[in-house]
Amino acid sequence: MINQFDNAAALVRVSTDKQDSDNQKFSITKDFPETNFTWFTEDDVSGGLPWDKRPVLQEAIKYARKHKVPLVVYSLSRLGRIMEVASFWEQYVKTGKVQVHVVDMPNIDNKMVGGIAWFNAMEREVISE
Repeated sequence: MINQFDNAAALVRVSTDKQDSDNQKFSITKDFPETNFTWFTEDDVSGGLPWDKRPVLQEAIKYARKHKVPLVVYSLSRLGRIMEVASFWEQYVKTGKVQVHVVDMPNIDNKMVGGIAWFNAMEREVISE
């Protein structure tokens, strides 16, 4: 069973203006129907951008830390398709500074993140070809 919580930050991201975030929002709210979410939306934002070029992502992380609430994403790739995701996980999630819930991988653990982040980075290269 997935952990339930009263409040959380939720980040949704789509890469192009031909996509929308409704499916991500639906899946997140379906898994956490009783949760009061503060939504952070990145429209037309590449997962390949460095995090310092993604102010909405930074705001979501800052909000989760400040309010001591989980950050919920539909997929690890919504955090990005770069290895910076693995570094973030190592520095913030593994150490308990930020709690992250990944809807499509509810049992994700610290050992899995590096490999998944690498796969997502390789997938970004294929998608952009």
